[in-house]
Amino acid sequence: MEITLKPGYNLEKILEEIETVVLPKRKYVILVDNGNNQGLISEYLPLVSEIKNLYDIFVVFNKVIPKTRKEVDAIYALGVHGVLFYNSSPLNTRSVSILRYAADVFMGGPVFYRVDTHNGTIAVRRIKGEIDLLVGVGVIPVLPEPLCQEKKLRRYILGRLEKSKINTAWLRYITLLGESPKHYGLGDYFRSRYLMELAHLRYKLRVKIVQQSNDSSGP
Repeated sequence: MEITLKPGYNLEKILEEIETVVLPKRKYVILVDNGNNQGLISEYLPLVSEIKNLYDIFVVFNKVIPKTRKEVDAIYALGVHGVLFYNSSPLNTRSVSILRYAADVFMGGPVFYRVDTHNGTIAVRRIKGEIDLLVGVGVIPVLPEPLCQEKKLRRYILGRLEKSKINTAWLRYITLLGESPKHYGLGDYFRSRYLMELAHLRYKLRVKIVQQSNDSSGP
């Protein structure tokens, strides 16, 4: 479920949509940055904090690949559990470097990238090459329409992920690679809470590291 964010968003309206539309069907929500906030990502901090305080749900931030590492840091500072990047052009050295940095910053949290078909051109060999590249830098590839219906490609992604060091436990709850389980049991509640707490502890650790770095660098 995606919710598009706009400058001056209505907090109560978004929370109502999550409670009535998202929660009955999903264990995650995707907050889509439409790019019109002039880079003021911090504006969404109160929203993310309120969602995490009220609901046991994973929060994923959706945005075009940033141009700088500073933008990645700003996204992580929101306290989201994961991020879903996309791009309108083929991956290049700069964008791959940013993705690798994001995977390091999120420290085991899910960093997704929506593979682009580039004007509708579907070349399975090229797509597999991009999947290999993404998994190699710690990023989980997500297939767009109509590729998400290609079972062979989905199995290929899962096979590559199984051989990687990427934590795939998130995929049971943030189901961007396939359908949600028909039923979440009590064990899922505890496992999802564990992932949330783990993400929170890593977030606090990252903040502490950044603060110590800033303090050591002086005024």
